[in-house]
Amino acid sequence: MEIVIIGNSAAGLSAAEALRQSDQSSRLHIISKEGRRPYARVQLPYFLKNRVGRENMYFRNPDESGASQTSIIEGCVSAIDASGKSLTLTDGLKIPFDRLLIASGSTPVLPPIPGANSAGVHHIWTMEDALALKPTFEPGKRMLIIGGGFIAMQAAWAAVQCKMVVTLAVRSTIMRRDLDDHARAALTNRMAESGVDLIKGEVPASIKETGDGSLRVEFAKHHAAQVDKVIVATGVKPNTDFLAGSGIETDGGILVDEQMQTNIPGIFAAGDVAAARTSAGQDHVVRALWPCAVEQGKVAGVNLVGKATSYRGSLNMNVTELFGLIVASVGQFSDIGGRQVWTYGDPDQGSYFNVVLEDGIPVGGLSFGGPEGAGILGMLRPYIRQHKFLGRQRPDDLKRALQLRLFPSVLRARPGAAVGATADLTGLTGYVLP
Repeated sequence: MEIVIIGNSAAGLSAAEALRQSDQSSRLHIISKEGRRPYARVQLPYFLKNRVGRENMYFRNPDESGASQTSIIEGCVSAIDASGKSLTLTDGLKIPFDRLLIASGSTPVLPPIPGANSAGVHHIWTMEDALALKPTFEPGKRMLIIGGGFIAMQAAWAAVQCKMVVTLAVRSTIMRRDLDDHARAALTNRMAESGVDLIKGEVPASIKETGDGSLRVEFAKHHAAQVDKVIVATGVKPNTDFLAGSGIETDGGILVDEQMQTNIPGIFAAGDVAAARTSAGQDHVVRALWPCAVEQGKVAGVNLVGKATSYRGSLNMNVTELFGLIVASVGQFSDIGGRQVWTYGDPDQGSYFNVVLEDGIPVGGLSFGGPEGAGILGMLRPYIRQHKFLGRQRPDDLKRALQLRLFPSVLRARPGAAVGATADLTGLTGYVLP
């Protein structure tokens, strides 16, 4: 069988690994547009601030793992002939397939700002981007970052750590979909203490190249900024342009079923390009998150070789350090619609975590400040994903309560204590770790 995977990043690599665990004989061709060496895209900000060396970012390629019948083909796909079961690269090479996985990823969106295509304007999405930006991440260099999401904030934090002069412009407010009001205010204060010039409610009106290689950035309401580089982090879009005329259905991303299969049998999609089901019951949502790509790729890889398995649905989760604070969120962490919220810590003191529940079932959570809350959200993740009942009463020690539920065999009862916990996780005082 001839299997082709378009993409050599999280989803494609995960699929290749999964299918090779069951199938060593099929010929596998992986098409990579960024060269032969796959790397961890999520570590690019750490590379920029010298926390991770370039060589430490690369993975081993599937054709280097001892598996036979595996090849890496460098190139870009220009068209897919679904009925004829072949695809064409931009250099004219045609590649036949029996099964196909489209894991072509996504591309950063360039906002409609005059001058946004100037030479000094970059994204942080590829190794090429990072290498072009690396010389600028030096003390005293001036950087403007456009955007207020995780990637923009990571870029700003990396620039601050490199002692750069940092301006961040966001159309509305920072982390609009990723934090609540308390965390957003605390993070804004920490950014100000770090010297970041935050421009809220406005993005540049124009970007102009100057004679000395710098950029002059004009704003309608704010003062102009003279900077060495501009980073744009205003979102991404799935790479689906090459699907025109293929018959593969798209709606934002490629529509897939629970097996990650498209509307055409034998053709699958996974990762940033796929619109898949979510753990909350939504049918087709694109989540441009590395963990989701890995999970989807694994499911697609198993199904590529005919061993049917279903995707449990995507669940957003982000964990990162920003300006010395650990920020983590999972699922739906707002209390809209009368949801119950368990709060631990003190939001006014800037270190806390929330768990949001519906009828005793956790649907999401947010941790801000210290690291412990992020770890607890990790333990909550299977409850959120599997819609498992957690409780109606807030336990005083949620970490201990979750340990009891998740690892009952390593807990023992104190002498004389009643064995067993109630359904709402109360009565935990009878348990200790051995």
